[in-house]
Amino acid sequence: MFGTILFTIITFLAINGAWLAPTVIDNYNLIDNLDLSEYKQKQEIKIVKSPLLKNYLNKEDEINIEAKRAVLYDPEANVFLYEKNAEEVQAIASITKLMTALVILDQEPDWKGVYQIKNLDRREGGRIHLFLGDRVTIESLFNVSLVSSANTATLALVHALDLTEAEFVDLMNAKAKELGLTETHFADSVGLSSGNVSTARELALLSKEAFSQEIIKNTLNQSKYSFQTEQGKTVEVESTNILLEDDLGPSSLEIINGKTGYTKEAGFCFSALYDDENSGELITVILNSETVFSRFNDSLKLSKWIYNY
Repeated sequence: MFGTILFTIITFLAINGAWLAPTVIDNYNLIDNLDLSEYKQKQEIKIVKSPLLKNYLNKEDEINIEAKRAVLYDPEANVFLYEKNAEEVQAIASITKLMTALVILDQEPDWKGVYQIKNLDRREGGRIHLFLGDRVTIESLFNVSLVSSANTATLALVHALDLTEAEFVDLMNAKAKELGLTETHFADSVGLSSGNVSTARELALLSKEAFSQEIIKNTLNQSKYSFQTEQGKTVEVESTNILLEDDLGPSSLEIINGKTGYTKEAGFCFSALYDDENSGELITVILNSETVFSRFNDSLKLSKWIYNY
């Protein structure tokens, strides 16, 4: 059943009443040959923490995803419930900015500090909201970087920390190593480089780490963000995550946040955090989708499938 599904057995069985979590990314066991009825019997004896896992074990229908690579991940139980080419390495475009945000938080910036946009901050690609000479708080730069996936705001954040981009990228790669992301590597801070690579599985774990930070979680929850430059100019940006304003259907289903990305090499990408009042949170990662809309459709399709909608 679902031959590509991988489970971390240690994650969803409680042994002697203690819930165990894996410490490394490659602690996965293929359970294709495990007798499901036998496993369900074991499940009744053991304690199963994940409502999503229970949903999966009762599944009789398979699901097809259009994107070339995808995962559905239960962050509480640390279990992958769906995988498609999840270990294949590819460019990740602006999902890069999740790691950028984590490294920025590690630097403990002065959120009320003010930075003036310079020529070296300008980077093509994406939406441009800030221009030479604009004076902006670090807090506003952070919001614009994540909400609108703005490259200029992202580079300005790096420079506001008094770091070169090369120095910052070194910190990103060190952070990836710290998180155990062995297939994840960065060549720039914004995601334009095809040298920014990872796998769907590792991006789920990166997303879990990023979304667990309240400031990142809340920032990416905004469908719009507006601010004033220090010169008094009002700027409003819109989220690249269109699901934040869409009707998802069931009233109990909510998208908490998500990060988009696109380059020619990466295709259309999307990592998202959902919540359901009956089954808890899940993360989907969609990579190399063909259209801007199909990445959102695949993500929502996966969430509704495991939530039984």
